[in-house]
Formats: sequence, C-alpha cells, structure tokens
Amino acid sequence: MKGWVSVPTETLRAARQRLGLSYKTMAEVVPIGMSRYIRWEREGRVGSELFDRIAEVLELDVTRPEPIQVLIAEPPDALSMLQALDRRLEAVETQLGELQTLLRSVLSQSEPGDEDRVLIARPQRPEFEAAEHAR
Repeated sequence: MKGWVSVPTETLRAARQRLGLSYKTMAEVVPIGMSRYIRWEREGRVGSELFDRIAEVLELDVTRPEPIQVLIAEPPDALSMLQALDRRLEAVETQLGELQTLLRSVLSQSEPGDEDRVLIARPQRPEFEAAEHAR
C-alpha cells in the first residue's frame, strides 16, 4: 500500500447512504473486504490504491490540487565559499593597512601634541544628526 487519502467519515457515509449502498454491497462493488471498508469509513481514510475506485462508486466529485514543484539546490561548495571569504578578508586587511599608513602620515606631519586634535571624519546622515541634536 502506498499510503492513505483522508476523506471525512461523514462524506463517505453520506455518499454511501445517498446511493442506498450497504457495507456488503459497497465491498462487493469496489471489490474490497467488508470489514476493511467499514474500518476505512469509520477512520476517515481510504487506501490510496483504491481511492479512485471508491470515489467513482460513491460518485464523489474529487478535485486534486496541482502538484507543487520543489527545486532543491545543490549544497554550496564549502571550500570555494571559504576561499572567497578569505579573499575578501585579505582585501579588507589591505585597506586597513592603507588607512593605518595614511593615519601615520597625517600624524607625522602634525606638531607634537596635535594628536588629540586629529579628527576622523564620519559620514553625516540626517538620522544621526537628528538623534545627536535631540540629546
């Protein structure tokens, strides 16, 4: 058996009774063992291998949802990702070294004691300015 199809107990019972079918007749027409059909109707599930036949006999209008397609991507190559991150880190370290060199150059051109007056410019953003004025 592949699986189950859930069908409300009341739907199965009402359809069978509407057609005037007994459990015995239902079991003969499908064909299926009577106790098996009774159990399925009581549990509200039908074996998937006989669902279409039972739905046909009970004249059930069955609407099947469109299948969902799932694309599973290949797992990322961890080594190449680490190598790319390593290259980025090297670039950031290079830029940091250049900034340190520039800062040393600025500081070396200033007079002794000017170190405290060297300002590092920061970008001006309206939301930061408003927050600073609010304080």
